[in-house]
This record gives sequence, structure tokens and C-alpha cells, in this order.
Amino acid sequence: MRDVRFKSRPAPAPTAGPWQHAPLDEFALRLSPINYALTVQHVVPSLDDLNREFMKGINDKGMSGGTEWKPFTITQEEYSELCDAFATHPRFTLRA
Repeated sequence: MRDVRFKSRPAPAPTAGPWQHAPLDEFALRLSPINYALTVQHVVPSLDDLNREFMKGINDKGMSGGTEWKPFTITQEEYSELCDAFATHPRFTLRA
């Protein structure tokens, strides 16, 4: 699984923190729409929906800070890996 380079944006700070790295599945969980789909809707977003989020380059959570990264897309193969990672994650109960 690919590593993603990102910066955390603290809530009141005008700039982001230092660059960090995380595997794609851990990075994706930092993004509100993806985390919401997994925890509340109990589904993995489609490849197109994930790529739309990844292409934004920022997830602004307002007063809660956020995350920024260089926009990217994932392949069908990476999507399959991500689905497997989420399906076996102990925090989620996903619908088939």
C-alpha cells in the first residue's frame, strides 16, 4: 500500500505543521467524508468518490484543524487493497 505525505493543520494556526507520512488506509481515515462513510453509513466510498476526495488536496475541519496534501488519485488495484484494509479493520462493521 502506498504511503501518503501530508501536513496536519492545527485549528487556530495560520500554517500547517511539518510533513508526515502514513499508509494510504491510515491517511484516508483522517478525511472526514471517508471516515463518515465508514463509521456512520457502514460503506466504503466508491473509487470515484475516493479519488474526488484525494484530488482536493485539503480536508478543512474548520475550528478542528484539518489535513493538507499534494492531490493524487489511486488505481483500481489500490482501491481493492484499501477495501480489504477497511473490511478487516476492527473499528468498522461494513455492509456487503
